[in-house]
Amino acid sequence: MKSAAALAVLIAAAAVLSHGTDRARPGYRLPQRAATLDLGEVLGAVSSGEGDAWIDDRWSERLLRMDRATGRVVARIPVDGRLALDAGAGDVWALQSGGGYGRALRGPLLRIDATTERVTARIPLPALGFGVVLAGEDVWVWGPDALIRVDTRLERVAKVIAVPDRYGEATGFALLGPEPVVSTADGHLVRFDPLTGGELATVRLHLSEPVLQQVGAERALLSVGGSVVAVDRSTGRRLWARRLGYRIGTVLETGGALWAQGAYIRDPGDRVWQLDPRTGAVLGSALLPAFGTMAMADVDGTLWITTGSGRVVVLPLPD
Repeated sequence: MKSAAALAVLIAAAAVLSHGTDRARPGYRLPQRAATLDLGEVLGAVSSGEGDAWIDDRWSERLLRMDRATGRVVARIPVDGRLALDAGAGDVWALQSGGGYGRALRGPLLRIDATTERVTARIPLPALGFGVVLAGEDVWVWGPDALIRVDTRLERVAKVIAVPDRYGEATGFALLGPEPVVSTADGHLVRFDPLTGGELATVRLHLSEPVLQQVGAERALLSVGGSVVAVDRSTGRRLWARRLGYRIGTVLETGGALWAQGAYIRDPGDRVWQLDPRTGAVLGSALLPAFGTMAMADVDGTLWITTGSGRVVVLPLPD
């Protein structure tokens, strides 16, 4: 494993974002000395917590804690299968697949103390989940047909909200304040009351199988195949759309820009794009020395990108 000094040098030289038109161009490349860490066989979710990166090592069924400054693995926590992750307030929340196949995870939901790196609670869930989102004193587990609110103080399920069958399964999830919002397979945005579970608003998007990435007071951001699309949250009117490739995974907003991870068919590796959040214009992109990127997180000012080949790529965010 690389030393702290070596990793610092690599991260400092890792990525120079190319600027120009908003068309994806395969000529953008990282320097040969990119900051990459080879951890194992198959990696999945990644989250930031207590200044470090927490990574799902699917092959060994371990939750890895990686020191952000050195890139060293400082903890390996046994889990049961694949994970969805979120972290904050001194805890890491990990939803286990619990055996079986397919995208959905069976649980239980694990609460892990980031100081001791020990599992402090195992919370059984009444429905399958796709993802985990921490919000204050609640943790939301969202899945194909239900949204589950877990009270972190009592460490138990506080509310289950059914996603109506008429919309098909939920494809993405975000919070608008305390209110859960999902995108659905048939192309709707549906907002729910977190206490009663009733529908507060439903908007038709005219998009095929959109994946909600984030939602704000005016705008919702979605990925659709190889495109990132911004729509008016209240009306569904398209504000802008940017086709980047044939697959888009994580889209996050940090440092005044949008960052999207995915793949462009002519590239010899996957890619990260930097977008203007107001217009969707491509501000730059970086070609990654790996295929099969799985997830991305902002860890204390650096982008950590996991891959299905067991590699982590670390990119500094520009000043």
